[in-house]
Amino acid sequence: MKARLAFLRFGYFASDKRLGSEEDEAAIRRAVRNTPETKNFRPDKIRWASSTKAFCTAHARDASCLCLLEKQADGWKMVAYFTTFIVCG
Repeated sequence: MKARLAFLRFGYFASDKRLGSEEDEAAIRRAVRNTPETKNFRPDKIRWASSTKAFCTAHARDASCLCLLEKQADGWKMVAYFTTFIVCG
């Protein structure tokens, strides 16, 4: 389902197969935490579209986020994100 959502939203297929290193995964998690729009989100799963493109799901108390990140010359950068909020009551 998440891979299908990623394709519908961004035009990429994602896979559980690791196409990057452990250092890449750590850098992706840092990039999600250090981006102002997603600083309150906790990175969760990483799905790979290629060795230079990855999706990361992230969660906060009342929202979830799907982030598209690209590996650039100066590291991993978030290029797009899609946030959903949970409304109770």
